[in-house]
Order: sequence, then structure tokens, then C-alpha cells
Amino acid sequence: NQKLIPDWLKYPELIWLDRFSMPITLATGALIWALGSWLGVHYPQLGTSGAQLFVWGFLISTILLTHATLLINSLAHRMGSRTYNTRDDSRNNWFLALITLGEG
Repeated sequence: NQKLIPDWLKYPELIWLDRFSMPITLATGALIWALGSWLGVHYPQLGTSGAQLFVWGFLISTILLTHATLLINSLAHRMGSRTYNTRDDSRNNWFLALITLGEG
């Protein structure tokens, strides 16, 4: 519902990314597979294949990122320091901030 996010509508790139999120995701996976296949042909000493790079560079990294984000939603409300006295129970956790590149 665009009525709920009028400030985001000022950024056409966000609208574009939201509209085409699935093709962008599929294209990223295909490019990673193609890169792995190219490396396998041109640099066989690496022992890399398209499937191998797709699994490690796309599937596993996506799963780890999703788990780290979900970890924020559970642990960041239970463990960590509270800098400000707010109505919610959110906390700052340095370890979660490291593994999520600043989200925690």
C-alpha cells in the first residue's frame, strides 16, 4: 500500500528494485553461475564450477544473511546494552553488529 510509505516514493530506484526483485535475484544467481563456469574453463587449477560457485556464492550466503537478520529480531531484544530508555525493549549488541555488518 503506497499510502503507508509516501517518503519512500521519492526514490524511484527503490520502487524499481521492489518491482523487479525476482528478476534481479534470478539474474544475480545466473551471473554467479556463469562466473563459476568461466573460471572453471579459463582457470581450471582453481577447481571451480558454475554449480559450486552458485551454491557457495548465492545459496549459502543468502541463507546465512537471512539467519543473521532473523537473529537480530530475536537476540537484539534480549541481550545487549540499552543506551537510551525507550518504550521498546531493543538493545545494542556488538557481536550481532559485527555479523550483520552494523544491523545489530
